[in-house]
Formats: sequence, structure tokens, C-alpha cells
Amino acid sequence: MKKIAYVGIDYHLKVVSIAVMVEGEKEIYATIRLKNQDKILLQYLKKLSQQFSIRTCYEASSSGYAFQEG
Repeated sequence: MKKIAYVGIDYHLKVVSIAVMVEGEKEIYATIRLKNQDKILLQYLKKLSQQFSIRTCYEASSSGYAFQEG
């Protein structure tokens, strides 16, 4: 069974900042900034999902972004 990776996503106009914590670990697994493009974000999440079961959350703001399951 895969461990759970908790993925926090902070949206900005041109980039997204991502932090990943893995269940049972005390250290942050990864922090990364990516271009705010659906294709790039999806590629990163697919890569993570090969090793982990993913749980995501994002910063809600007034920017009008909507995060959906595909």
C-alpha cells in the first residue's frame, strides 16, 4: 500500500508553490515552484502518484482559481 503524500498548493498568477509532506515523516518531502499551467501541474502530480497516494489542498483566494479533480 502506498503512503499518503499531502500536497499543499499556493496559487499565484504566474506560478504555483507546492509543499509535499509524506505521512509518518517529520521532514518536508519536497517544495517546488512551477509555472501556473495545468499541464505542468498535472505532470508533477502524476509523477508523485507513482510513489504515493495523493491528498491535495490549495489556498483559496479571490483570484478566481478553481481546483478540480480530472
